[in-house]
Amino acid sequence: MSSRDNAFDSEKRTYTTEKWLTILKLSTKFQCVKLRKEALLSLESGWSSKSLEFPTPTKLLKMGRSFWVQKWVVSGYMALVERERAISEGEMLEIGSVEAFRLMRIREKRKACVEFNIQRAVRQVFQQELARIAAEEKKCETPRSS
Repeated sequence: MSSRDNAFDSEKRTYTTEKWLTILKLSTKFQCVKLRKEALLSLESGWSSKSLEFPTPTKLLKMGRSFWVQKWVVSGYMALVERERAISEGEMLEIGSVEAFRLMRIREKRKACVEFNIQRAVRQVFQQELARIAAEEKKCETPRSS
C-alpha cells in the first residue's frame, strides 16, 4: 500500500446522511468491506453525536433490511414496540402487515408482563428474518476473492 492509500484511509470524511447511505449502498453492492464499515460507523456515530438526524423506526428497519444490518432491524422493531404511540397504517404498509401484526402482539405481551424482555421477544419472533440478514451481513464483511 502506498503512502497515498494510507492518507486516504486516515482521512476523516464528513457527509450528509444521504451521501453516507449512497456509499453504504454501493460498498455493499460491490463488496468494498472497508468502505462499508466506514459508512456504517460514520452513520452510527453521527446518530449518536446528533450531527446526523436519527432515522424513524420504520426507516431504520428498512435500511437494516436493505443494507443487511441486523442490529438496525432489531433496533427498528424494538423502537416500534417500546413507544407509546401505536403502529400507524402507513408504518404497517412500510414494514409489512404480518410484521406489524407480530409487533402488535409483542406490544400486548409487554403491557401484560412487568419483567418483559423486548429484545429477546423481537429476536425470537423475527428469528428467521434476522438469521437471513445475519448471513447476508456476514457475506458483506468478507472481502471478495479476485
